[in-house]
Amino acid sequence: MSQSEAADCIGVDRSLVSRIETGCYTGSLKIYERYLTSMGYVLAIETEVPQQFDFDTLRDVFNDD
Repeated sequence: MSQSEAADCIGVDRSLVSRIETGCYTGSLKIYERYLTSMGYVLAIETEVPQQFDFDTLRDVFNDD
């Protein structure tokens, strides 16, 4: 599918599709999701629990010996 065809499919300008494909897109997730859906993908967002270290673990990680 060309960028022009993808743009027509999701109702945006071809330059926006170009920005998505080159990693320069900073717009709404809704448009990004429509683009991904048109390509057969699904946008999934997951939360991640931040890692917490105790001092003993940090000492092992940053061991200067």
